[in-house]
Amino acid sequence: MKQFFTKTKTTLMLAFFMFGAMVYAQEGFHKINVGVDLALPVGDLSNLSSIGFGASGKAYYGLNHEMNITGSLGYLYFPYKHSELSGGVTMIPVMFGFDYDFDGFYIEPKLGLVFASVKMDTIFGSVTNSSTEFGIGLGGGYRINNLDFGLHYNIVNNLNYLGLRAAYSFDI
Repeated sequence: MKQFFTKTKTTLMLAFFMFGAMVYAQEGFHKINVGVDLALPVGDLSNLSSIGFGASGKAYYGLNHEMNITGSLGYLYFPYKHSELSGGVTMIPVMFGFDYDFDGFYIEPKLGLVFASVKMDTIFGSVTNSSTEFGIGLGGGYRINNLDFGLHYNIVNNLNYLGLRAAYSFDI
């Protein structure tokens, strides 16, 4: 358990450092966006849940007009679909990626760590299991003005999902 918290602290510190470096850098085009997420479980996760939802934030460090380095932090919750089960699966993805823009349309491969927690409430009490997993994803979307609509597929061990995201961007 102590090792889990050490990994978590280290990863979050790295994420905040990278976010801060991207936000306060002096070159390139900078922006952040905040959005709502809808996730459709795939594989083993689809046996537990029908849908997930959450929120996320993303920071962009522009290398030029077409290319950005990205860092994102999110929160997703997948409630159990069976009425006899109470609880759900929670994921906190910390991802870094590369975004290439094609006149509004973009592609974005990304990788990072996902902090996952499974909680099940029983008549005997709650049972929780947490882990830190490596995640990799490929996505794309369309940006118009300050709106960003995205679709991405994330592979997180046996907790894979297809995500839909709508976000609003702010220049910094």
